[in-house]
Amino acid sequence: MTRHSELPKGNPLPYGRSAESILSIAVSERHYPLIVARRISVVTEVAHREARRLRAGSYVGIVCKSEIHYSRIQRITAYASAAELVKSENPRWLDPEQTSLQLLGACQQQLVFFRTRNPAEQPRGLLAIELT
Repeated sequence: MTRHSELPKGNPLPYGRSAESILSIAVSERHYPLIVARRISVVTEVAHREARRLRAGSYVGIVCKSEIHYSRIQRITAYASAAELVKSENPRWLDPEQTSLQLLGACQQQLVFFRTRNPAEQPRGLLAIELT
């Protein structure tokens, strides 16, 4: 494995803090370095039961493979649909390398994957979680 293909080390939780939620948000190998480098400041998550418990000021783990990066939540905004989220959020904060149409497809795919894996649970749209 070359140095360029390794994931960057994420930030640990600040000393004396604990994650207020057992929820960790899994992200792709392409997104993880951008989040650690703070080029992506908003991550999306399906608005399922555990995700709706998140609050501003708490810490959330961003996970990719065996790496974890903890970030403090600045704000959480709920959207009823992927189209509404992409229309309202700054696309540069979501992913500076994708177009709005690509972001819309990724958000819709996130909802479909969740519904496929959890047919008994009905999510309430998507959450845009701004990290600090």
